[in-house]
Amino acid sequence: MTMDPGHATEKRRTASLSIVVNVLLLAVKVVVGVLTGSVALWASAADSLLDLSASTFAYVGVRIGSRPPDDTHAYGHEKFESLSSLVQLGLLFVTVGVIAAEAWDRLRGEPSVETPAYGIAVIMLALAVDLWISRRLRRVAERTGSQALLADALHFSTDVWSNVAVLVGLAAAAAGFPLGDPIAAFVVAFLVAVTAIELLRDTAGVLTDAAPDPETVRRLEEAITSFPAVEDHHTLRARLVGSRIFLDVCVELDPALTFQRAHDLSHEMQERLRTAVPEVADAVIHFEPAGHPPSQDDAHHAHGFDALSIRLTDADRDEQG
Repeated sequence: MTMDPGHATEKRRTASLSIVVNVLLLAVKVVVGVLTGSVALWASAADSLLDLSASTFAYVGVRIGSRPPDDTHAYGHEKFESLSSLVQLGLLFVTVGVIAAEAWDRLRGEPSVETPAYGIAVIMLALAVDLWISRRLRRVAERTGSQALLADALHFSTDVWSNVAVLVGLAAAAAGFPLGDPIAAFVVAFLVAVTAIELLRDTAGVLTDAAPDPETVRRLEEAITSFPAVEDHHTLRARLVGSRIFLDVCVELDPALTFQRAHDLSHEMQERLRTAVPEVADAVIHFEPAGHPPSQDDAHHAHGFDALSIRLTDADRDEQG
């Protein structure tokens, strides 16, 4: 049930890169903010400080989530990533609130502050860096199934759109339309809030043992019923733990099947399940004779089976590999 070592290393390195990028952006914005006195840059620096906090939570979540199962967490630690994502989303909603509040003040006629040319250059530099790191974080998050990195990518995406809104607002003001700035900010706040709510739903699903999507469940069922000896199955339960799937199922087999054949079938089913759905990390399969349980004097009882439970884990896959 251990995480892919390559994925774990890639996630830690990417989370570390996120922290480094945020530190550098924060330093540049603070220095230029001091030199120019630009309120816009100070606000952007405060946002970078919030992003740095989010990236730190992402790193902690990824590092703890990569730990192998132990006595206190027999199913692994990947849900710590989901907890990290939850904290980051909380910070993101704070950012959305700040953007919306600032936009409302501008709509009410609060004067905007001119941003000097080199301040605009810093904003454009930050936009390019935010765009690059957000795409990198999202690619790694999708490849490894990391919710913590996906939430971090969303933070950087928010910065991208916030910086775009600043530039749009400055351009609109220069063109004689000062309301362009707050309108753009409201649009950014709305889009970010919608995306954050979607990610919050996914994160809550993992933390509350939600089932995989229906298509994944269908593939699991097809893998189980693809064996001729399987006559039926019931009580298939699957849940998400981070990017992995844990499941248990009752499978009804031909009553004439021998115990040895049922045991061999379990390993064949293991491979077929993971071929169909590679995210399967742990499967508890309960084999039982099809129909009513056999009586003690049934002819097949001496050579067959009454019931057999098999647990298939990543350790089994490692040993076979």
